[in-house]
Amino acid sequence: MNKQLLLLRHGEAAYARAGADFERPLTTAGAEDVRLMAGKTADRQIRLAGVFSSPARRAFDTAVLFATGIGLPADGIVTLDEVYEAPVRTLLRTVTSFSDKLSTVILVGHNPGLTELANYLSDAEIYNLPTAGLVMISFPFNEWRLVSQGTGRADFTDSPEAY
Repeated sequence: MNKQLLLLRHGEAAYARAGADFERPLTTAGAEDVRLMAGKTADRQIRLAGVFSSPARRAFDTAVLFATGIGLPADGIVTLDEVYEAPVRTLLRTVTSFSDKLSTVILVGHNPGLTELANYLSDAEIYNLPTAGLVMISFPFNEWRLVSQGTGRADFTDSPEAY
């Protein structure tokens, strides 16, 4: 089965105190935006087989809200330390290591890495993936290890600003 990668930037987060970036919580508006995007994704009837997230609080909380918003259990979320503040090469290595048993997955993380990854993998041409913004990229093969520069097609992008 062909592979699909949904990239979701964490929701709006509170400003950090010095040295506290990793623990920044979502704002109330950020949480509402994530719930909105989960609902819009559920309307598209996308069936996720895996949910992966940065361990940073704002990203993990986004993953929990999104997963539960589309009917998936929060205890199935896998945190990946390498996703926090990751450059494209690290994110690509993460994606290519996904199990081939998973056809459609979501990766919740941070900018600029997610925007750069979407542009690297596909024809997305995104200037800046906004908070709670997402992009779906499809790949014409059955193995994650084949994901590489320009091999994907951006099926859609969406963000709270559209509503």
